[in-house]
Amino acid sequence: VFGFGIFGLTYLLPIFLQLAIDYTPTEAGLVIVPAGIALALAMPVGGRLADRYASRPLVSTGLLLIVVSLLLTATVSPGTGYWTIVAWSILGRFGLAILSPALVIGSTRGLERPDMAQAMSLTVFVRHLGGEVGISAAGIFVDWRLAAYGASRVGRGGDPTAALAAFHECFVALAVVTLYAIIASWFMSSRRTA
Repeated sequence: VFGFGIFGLTYLLPIFLQLAIDYTPTEAGLVIVPAGIALALAMPVGGRLADRYASRPLVSTGLLLIVVSLLLTATVSPGTGYWTIVAWSILGRFGLAILSPALVIGSTRGLERPDMAQAMSLTVFVRHLGGEVGISAAGIFVDWRLAAYGASRVGRGGDPTAALAAFHECFVALAVVTLYAIIASWFMSSRRTA
């Protein structure tokens, strides 16, 4: 479910910025670049946190940051500043950096060493599978909402109001799904790794 939210956001954000906010492809891509750099810088910190603290609160906190990022993105309009959109995107990547290492450690805790490689591979596979489902579902959902608003063509020369509403609904839907992952995270063991 975590992959559903973060991959859905990563896929939709540049499309949203181009179709609903009227960014060029370059401008939309430049919103994603600082978020990627922030993720790369924050991931070692997330790893150190995962070494020191139990997985449950780290995974929950990371997911909560992703939910907040999705909900803030659902408020973006043509008047929203570039750096504000970048900041909200970075917030989601900080959540990813906190929860990724903790999720891997939490999902492999208690396993024998020979089983670790398969368990980690399965964890990464399931996360990416969730991401692929999230991307597909987000694309289908936004297309359905665009059709519901009667937006046959959006972007340059299209109806930006319909596009804004359709994408906003999709970001909120992704946030709700990610909230369910927070609930699931509370069933993880609260023990810290040795």
